[in-house]
This record gives sequence, structure tokens and C-alpha cells, in this order.
Amino acid sequence: MRKVLLLHNPQSGRQRHSRRIATIESVRDVLRHGGVEVDIVTPDTPNAAAATVRSAVSAEIDTVLACGGDGTVHQALQALAGTDTALGVIPMGTANALANDLGLGRDPLRAARLALDSRIRPVRLGKLTYLSSTNVNDSRFFILAAGVGLDAAMFYQLAAAAKQQLGVMGYYLEAFRQWGRQKYPFFEVEFQDLNGTRRKERVTQVLAVRLNNFGGIIKRLAPGAGLDRSDMQLILFKTKSRFRYLRFIASRLFGREWHDRYIELVHSTALCCRKIEEASSAASLRIYTEADGELLGGLPVEIEIADESVQLLTPQAVRKN
Repeated sequence: MRKVLLLHNPQSGRQRHSRRIATIESVRDVLRHGGVEVDIVTPDTPNAAAATVRSAVSAEIDTVLACGGDGTVHQALQALAGTDTALGVIPMGTANALANDLGLGRDPLRAARLALDSRIRPVRLGKLTYLSSTNVNDSRFFILAAGVGLDAAMFYQLAAAAKQQLGVMGYYLEAFRQWGRQKYPFFEVEFQDLNGTRRKERVTQVLAVRLNNFGGIIKRLAPGAGLDRSDMQLILFKTKSRFRYLRFIASRLFGREWHDRYIELVHSTALCCRKIEEASSAASLRIYTEADGELLGGLPVEIEIADESVQLLTPQAVRKN
């Protein structure tokens, strides 16, 4: 790591502006003290962030450090997928799931010091193709997880202002509120499991998970997932029962085993989600999709392990997933 771009997202996290600027400057100083050339950029919009990273790749920046939350990581991924430029994380966001999985914790200065003694490992990315709000097909890379159904509806309802005010607790409060009021429309999922069996299921939610440890109060949502795997762990919710949803979340919260034939975990490399033909158009419009916590669009949706990888900066002392 010789030439680094600090990609600063001023909208992530809950720190005051002056405190964030001081933190970013301290991170810069840690890296410069380690002999690294550092530039700081603060794009105004997510699209500007991706464009800035693309310019950095062209300018032979060897590492981009996403200084924000998982949304900042997500924007950087769109430009770094399939390139030799490394991606690292300085946790300054709300949830910081990738930072948790990498063992970085929540201290930006500690993460900067760990970055100086990190290895680079290629990590296969997920790719999600979806129908945008303007009814055109679009796609995104992701590294944490992608979801269709209830969790995406949560992000749709959770305003950015509430997220900044409440932090990660905003996610949990919104999830509990929606648990009690959502109608949970069914849609169809088609996928092939690792035994080669082609399957179709009716579900109200599916999660395609890549991380082993999200941190927070629900650390291991999908205990069989991991960034070193070349597949995703799917969580299929084949039920409208609020009780079954709540029981599953409780089992993840307390790390207990659960047995419910209506909620299934299975590994796969690709899946397709589409509306059920007999469902009303109104019900289909309520089915959203998200990737890495970013709301994207609606059905139909295809999720797969992409050919592209990202060169992920990983602390030497942290064991693999």
C-alpha cells in the first residue's frame, strides 16, 4: 500500500461534521506516518463517489479506503470490481457490517493502523440484476448480502434522517414495526442447490448472504456464509407467519438452533425471483430488493456469484471466515 484514496462519506454515521473532519485528518496522519501517500475526497452523491473511485483507478491509486459505512463500501465496489485496486474499510458508518466481519471494530484510527499491516485477498462478489424504478434492467455488485421482500421494504420505509438520528437502532425499530404491519406478499424463487437440484419455492422473503459476522445484536444471521466461499447462503422464508419470523430472529439473537420447515437455509450460486402470475399488480409493487442495505428496485430480480472479484484489504491478525 503506497498510494491511498480516502473516500469520505459525510452522510454516514452520527458524528458532527467537525468531529468527522478531525477523524478523517487523523486517519490521514496515521497513514502518512506509515509512509503512505494519501488523498482525501468527499463526493456529494453516491454516483459521484463511484465516479471518483473510477478516476482514482485510472490515476494508479493502489488502495481505496471507504471511510463511512456499508453504503460507502457498496458505492466503491461498483468501480473496483474486477480491478487490481484494493478496497479497505475505515468504519465511520451506522452498522459497519463489513468492518465487523474483518475484525476491525468501530475505531477508525485502529482500522487505519491495521491497514498498514494488511494482506490483500481476492473476494468473489455477488451481483444483483433488478428492475429499476424507471422500469429498466440495472445491476449492482454486492459483498454483504442482498434481499428481496421484507428486509428491502424496511430500507424503503426507513428514512435517511431517521437512520442518522437513531443509528443502527433505527433498523431494529423499523424491523419490529414492519413485523407487525406488513402483509408479506408471496413471490417465486428459483435456484439450484449445491447438489445440482433445481428448485422452485414460494417465499415472502429471501436473503442471499455472504458475510459470516455482521456484528451488532444479530451477529451470525447465516452461520454458514463467508467471504472465502464461492457461493451464497440463502435464507428462504416460506411463510406469512409473523410468529415464525420472530422466532427465527430470536434464534439468531441468542445463537440457538431452530427447526422450522418454513424457514430454510441452503447454499447456492444463483437465484431468480419473480412475481407470482396470479398475484395482483398492487401486491407485486410492494416487493422490493436491496443490496448491502441500499434499496434498488423491484421484481424480477436475479442474484448470482459474479465472475468479478474485489481485492479486499484484510488485517494480518484476523483469521479467515
